[in-house]
Amino acid sequence: DFPGRFKDAQHGQDFTRYRLDALRNDANLGQGASNDFTLQPGQLFSLYNHPRGDLNHAWQLLGVQHSGKQMQALEQASGDQGTVLFNHFSFIPHTQTWRPTPLAKPAMDGPQIAMVVGPPGEEIYCDEYGRIRLQFLWDRYGQSNDNSSCWIRVTQPWAGQGWGMLAIPRI
Repeated sequence: DFPGRFKDAQHGQDFTRYRLDALRNDANLGQGASNDFTLQPGQLFSLYNHPRGDLNHAWQLLGVQHSGKQMQALEQASGDQGTVLFNHFSFIPHTQTWRPTPLAKPAMDGPQIAMVVGPPGEEIYCDEYGRIRLQFLWDRYGQSNDNSSCWIRVTQPWAGQGWGMLAIPRI
């Protein structure tokens, strides 16, 4: 069994590389402003004549926010000003792979409501550890049978070292 519970080491290495790429998204992030209305995310552009020669290469746009003013459209404004367009953008080197940050897995904290299920004709259905199978109300694909869930432990009201009680729910 591989660490991380991957089927083989290559899956774990790929996952790790993708996560590192996502964490490094902002490592070489640049920002700029312009009046070029053709800019759009994902597009490549080249920088020329920069004072630092090592920055004169291709870059990829990550995001662009376009803004504009059209003073002639307002009645109270005089028509002596023209239409103005400007934008702010962010970019990374074209050689850097941009990956989205993975979404957190959803968590369902607290108790859940469910029905105890099992095979037809059984009144009590549990394994050797007293675990049962359930059909959760939010599970639209469950068949309300002995395959509706994995084995689930039952909460017991009393438990201690050498004493307690065990109650197995009925189907």
